[in-house]
Amino acid sequence: PAEKEIVSIERYGPLARTEVYSVTDEDEIKLSTTIEDIDYDFSRVSINSGNDQDSFISIRGGREEAFGCIATKSYLYEAPDSGTATTMYLIPDDKVVIKDIRRVRGDEWAEVTYSSSTHGLIRAWVERLSVQPLNQLDAPCDAPIADSPITN
Repeated sequence: PAEKEIVSIERYGPLARTEVYSVTDEDEIKLSTTIEDIDYDFSRVSINSGNDQDSFISIRGGREEAFGCIATKSYLYEAPDSGTATTMYLIPDDKVVIKDIRRVRGDEWAEVTYSSSTHGLIRAWVERLSVQPLNQLDAPCDAPIADSPITN
């Protein structure tokens, strides 16, 4: 109630463009724009929806594809639902391409592809917390993630 804002977030090529429209003390509308790499740590913008729950926008990696490293043994799922588990799994240090991130009934999932020497290209879902982000697919699993926002 004290602050009136409208937040708009859109994919801007390989970047994210965030616009915040706010009302100043003089009742003027102020626009702030930020253009930055889409967060590789899968962070989200949380907006209080007024019913004690947060709405959020989840934005995946800043390129056409994001990359990750499996941190713990992770079973593969056919859909972002714990009832769709397969017998296949990935192990720590397996590298994946992240295609999507979703939140379903409070659980976060990552849709990934993995190139298996036995099974070929596998596309499946894993629990999001089992994937650590990488800047590029050939980076070591413990490589830090670069961040360089551009703000105006």
